Amino acid sequence: MPNPAIRAPRPVPPLAAGLLLAALLVACTGQAGLPAGGGDGAGAGGQATPSPVASEAPSQVDADAIDHPTGATDIVLRVGEEGGFMMMEAVMSRMPAFTLYGDGRVIVAQVPPAKAGINGVPQQVLTETRLTEDQVQDLLQFAIFDGMLGVSKEEFPVMVMDVPTTVFELHAGGVDKTVKVAGIGMDPQPGPDAAVLRALAQLAERLSSISGGTPYDAPASVAILAETEPAPGSVVADWPWPDLAPAAFVVPPPDDPFGFTSHLLTDAEATAIGIENGGSADPATYRAANGKTYVVVVRPALPEEAAAAA
Repeated sequence: MPNPAIRAPRPVPPLAAGLLLAALLVACTGQAGLPAGGGDGAGAGGQATPSPVASEAPSQVDADAIDHPTGATDIVLRVGEEGGFMMMEAVMSRMPAFTLYGDGRVIVAQVPPAKAGINGVPQQVLTETRLTEDQVQDLLQFAIFDGMLGVSKEEFPVMVMDVPTTVFELHAGGVDKTVKVAGIGMDPQPGPDAAVLRALAQLAERLSSISGGTPYDAPASVAILAETEPAPGSVVADWPWPDLAPAAFVVPPPDDPFGFTSHLLTDAEATAIGIENGGSADPATYRAANGKTYVVVVRPALPEEAAAAA
């Protein structure tokens, strides 16, 4: 069943759209390769108008399609949060709120109502759905053009402490970029960034409205590691994996906006902490053989995390 959050194509006059977008791309980013015509999704005012693309031949529609990776673990569009005033364990367990993969699979992380969480922060539950290629094109059209992700600069800081930063990741239409927006949804200050910030807030809202249809069946669990100093009186257990040292955990690349030092658990390693592989575990503090103390959070692994460790 098509996801109700994906709307039917919105018509854009090809010539006018091409001129406007070309000007925006040259002025703002110098990016090339973005399609100028076709596509859909409501604009800033939420209005839809008839589309000439709908009556064109299939070959023309294909020619105007936004190019994107097609692999099952290729990230096409992602949004999530980093930072903010939260307990470390909650930050470590946080997952991207929305991820579109190349084959149309969408994985959504949502917070169920009244679900117990980590240090007062509810745990996320992963669900998934699948979009048709037409729906993928609709969403990318909205993200790149209406949401202005294609022409956005890469960082929008604010002079407010401890607000979370929304992170967009895009790999489509000739654009490979990460955009960070602190305090998204706050009234933007007047200036050249105001229109872009409003558009990005609309994009975040649209992505948050897309819900998964079925529970996500994770291929494995991933353990997230951070060195810590235990609070007085806290419980510190012995390191549970004799054949897995903290030094074997993988450090994320510098450009990974959501990364923590992590390790994909084997079935035996999951059993050692009392869970079925693919599940999650409450945060725990362990003292390793090197004498250091670590907090460990275990959550379901995302498809690209499992593939990278294979």
